[in-house]
Amino acid sequence: AQGRPVAERGLFAEVDGGILIVPSAERLEAGRTARLVRTLDYGRIEMERDGLSAKLPARFGVIALDEGVDEDESAPGALRDRLAIWLTLDGLSLRDTGVAPDWPRRVVAARTLFPQTTAGENLATLFCEAAAALGIVSIRAPILALTVARIAAALDGRTEATTTDAEIAARLVLGPRATRLPAQDTPEDLEENEPQRDDAEDLRDNDTPE
Repeated sequence: AQGRPVAERGLFAEVDGGILIVPSAERLEAGRTARLVRTLDYGRIEMERDGLSAKLPARFGVIALDEGVDEDESAPGALRDRLAIWLTLDGLSLRDTGVAPDWPRRVVAARTLFPQTTAGENLATLFCEAAAALGIVSIRAPILALTVARIAAALDGRTEATTTDAEIAARLVLGPRATRLPAQDTPEDLEENEPQRDDAEDLRDNDTPE
């Protein structure tokens, strides 16, 4: 109609500041996945095509609905790696869900408070150690857990995340990603780690009353 190329706002730019819902995420093609995760990483859309140039903000949250039945049917790994919270809704129905009356108010207040919310270095170290113990190799997992801990604090009206917030974040972010249980010392390991004692020490111990 214009007789020339015209740049328009696409889906990612339109959803800036909101939530993008991806149904049947297990069927997401590689090309669309690549564009989506790039936008999530940079928070903007950059277009260079047919003589047109545009940079548009595109910062949004994603809810990916994985409706795969078989084990080999799942949302792309690159997308799952960038999604903080993994929830399994098996066995739940709409009747089992609900929203607390004050939840909308708390969310609005938390959004205002979140930029001022901090988390100490001890929590960052805690998340990294926990991720390593659980066999989680992605560095995004502890970073996302730290963000969720800050969100939990903001929802509670606080500006500093505590270990209670860290426990919530670990259950929501690290738990579903775990590939192994934390290593624990077996009785054999404890026996091997006991310091070696010479015969003289044994004799002295035997001469000592209990």
